[in-house]
Amino acid sequence: AVVSTQSTGSHLPTWQGGCVRIRKAVLALRTRSQRDLLWSFREDKTSSKLLRDMVSRVKRHHHLPTSLHSSSRAILYVRRETKHRRVLNENEMLSALRKYFKVQVAVFDGISLSYPDQLSLVSSHHVLMSVHGAALAHTPFLAPPSALFELFNAGDDYCYRTLAARFGIRYYTLDRMHVKVTYDREKGEKRGWVTPKEANYTVDIGQVVKTAHQLFLELEVARDEL
Repeated sequence: AVVSTQSTGSHLPTWQGGCVRIRKAVLALRTRSQRDLLWSFREDKTSSKLLRDMVSRVKRHHHLPTSLHSSSRAILYVRRETKHRRVLNENEMLSALRKYFKVQVAVFDGISLSYPDQLSLVSSHHVLMSVHGAALAHTPFLAPPSALFELFNAGDDYCYRTLAARFGIRYYTLDRMHVKVTYDREKGEKRGWVTPKEANYTVDIGQVVKTAHQLFLELEVARDEL
C-alpha cells in the first residue's frame, strides 16, 4: 500500500467501519506537498501515532540504539550538494568545529549511502546538523540524549523544531542575524520573487561553534540524568 495523507474521505485506522491491517506500506515523509506525513504529524493525532509507531518499528528492525551513553562529542553534518541551501563557508565552519568536536560529513543523496546505512549513521551520533532540508527528516532516529542543529530554517520556523520536540530531541538554530542569505538573483529576476529556500548561506562561524558548545553542555546534563 502507498499511504498518502492527501486522500480525502478515508482514514487509515478504519475503512467502511472496519479495521485495516497493512502488511507493507510506503510512507511519504517529505514531499513537495504540504500534506505529507510530517506536516500532518504536526496537526493530526492519527498521523502522530502512525509516525511514532513507524519510527519504533524501524528502530527495532534495524537494531538501532534507543539511547546513547557515550561521552564523545560527535556531530553528523549532512552536506547538501544541490544548487540551493548550501553553506558557502562550509569548509571553514567544519575546520573550526573540528578543533573541539568529532565531525563526520555525509551526503544523503540515495547513492552514497543506503537508507539503512543512513539510519545507522544518524543513530550513532549525538548531534545531527544541516540546513533546512529533507535530510532532517532523520531526526526521529536520533537516540536520546541528542540534538538537532538546524543551521538555518530558511523561513520555515516550526517544521523540524516541532518534529524534534515530539520525539524529545533538543533543537537549536542560528538567529537570522547570524546568517547571510545570498538569493538566487537569476531566479528572482525571471520570476519576480525568490524565497530563502532558493538561496545559499554564509553562517557566523563563531556563533556556530558557540552553539555547539552550548548544546553539548546541555546534552551532558541530560545524559547524567538518564
